[in-house]
Amino acid sequence: MANQPLEKFLEIKGLGDVKIIRIAAAFEIARRIVNQVVKEYNKE
Repeated sequence: MANQPLEKFLEIKGLGDVKIIRIAAAFEIARRIVNQVVKEYNKE
């Protein structure tokens, strides 16, 4: 789901531009957290 283009979310009833942007931002934050955790784990 996180790798889907944003246009795909427009097909879902009830999702407007703002909600789609919020979802995309949440996925980006999660991606950055995972990358940081993996980076720290590989240091050990």
